[in-house]
Amino acid sequence: MNLILPKTDDLRFFHLGRIAAETGVSTLEYNANSPLDKGVYLFPFTYREKELLPILDSLPEQSFVFIGKSTEKIRQVAAFKQLWLTAFLENDRYLTKNAEHTAEGVLAEILAKTDKRLSDLCLLIYGYGNCGRAIARLLWLCGCEIWVWSRERGKRLAEEDGFNLYPAPKLGFGMFDGVINTVPDPIFPGSLLSTIRRDASFFQVASGLSGIDPSTAEDLGFSFYPLHGLPGKYCPLSEARILWEEMEGVLQNQRSTL
Repeated sequence: MNLILPKTDDLRFFHLGRIAAETGVSTLEYNANSPLDKGVYLFPFTYREKELLPILDSLPEQSFVFIGKSTEKIRQVAAFKQLWLTAFLENDRYLTKNAEHTAEGVLAEILAKTDKRLSDLCLLIYGYGNCGRAIARLLWLCGCEIWVWSRERGKRLAEEDGFNLYPAPKLGFGMFDGVINTVPDPIFPGSLLSTIRRDASFFQVASGLSGIDPSTAEDLGFSFYPLHGLPGKYCPLSEARILWEEMEGVLQNQRSTL
């Protein structure tokens, strides 16, 4: 089957096409206005339900479809169309590998946007899932003083990993040179944000309706940096390789069951 990719500037897709070609798989450009053949379709992780539903409805039956996140409606349409649907952002193995690439991107951004050496930085990691854990470990290895705030499961894991647990929000953020948010929820009231020092930075890793509004940071006087899509920016070839590995695994597994 052919690999069908959308037209995009995302370098992960460029490298993925080259990797596929090296294994003898032809790559085609997705065009909704042309007849579509059964194949392997990969769509950007930024595509949400409203973009994906009409696409899924147009695809040939028995096609393989790889996306970022699914919803109940997306799964229903895929089942009705008899599509083999895989959501990368619901795959723990992929998320663990992706988190390592995200951590390297965070490190690169901190180096570019702060004026202290890493060993002089005191940082708070907000959230201790896959990304929070990978970021904390890498920055600690680079000499940063790391504190972690997380919900109960992450809190226990962070403590087992040897990190300082921060009892936020009651103590505020005044001791930190930077706050790195990995929590995909709007959990920062103005009373807490007002405790961030004016010379500190807020790094927003989580996407969606989380973190803070940039205008809030401007009003309070600290620097705000949205850090979305870091793996595609800093590790596109490595990202393409793990995407291809996961895709090959799905294809081989499905073939073995047919």
